[in-house]
Amino acid sequence: MSVAPRIPLLERESATPDAQKIYDALLAARGVVPNMFKVLGYRPEIAQGVAGFLKPLLSDGALPGSYKELIAIRVSQRHRCAYADAIDDPFYASLKSSFTDLELIELFLTAAAFEMFRRFIDGLRIPVTPPPAST
Repeated sequence: MSVAPRIPLLERESATPDAQKIYDALLAARGVVPNMFKVLGYRPEIAQGVAGFLKPLLSDGALPGSYKELIAIRVSQRHRCAYADAIDDPFYASLKSSFTDLELIELFLTAAAFEMFRRFIDGLRIPVTPPPAST
């Protein structure tokens, strides 16, 4: 079953030159431009940052890149959906009534980033950073 994206996918021909460069790099590296980047393309500076973050993360390192791709697939499977999105339509509609598409892109990506950081910090039991000493 296919559902329509909540924000239209920005195809290359409609993207800005900066976003087109990102699309071209992704196409060369992966053979496809992931749909996530067709939404992030509305904000090329954010798309570039996400691409820059993911490139070394998903490349071979201490673990082979193929293992990391398997981890991504398994996490999605455990959440029982393609991209682990649990935002239902009524809640999304209430957000859409208050935010523009560009604001929603930033809102969802910010929430996702801090979910990622929480999992990283909790998983490795990284202690809370103390506040700076007062002067």
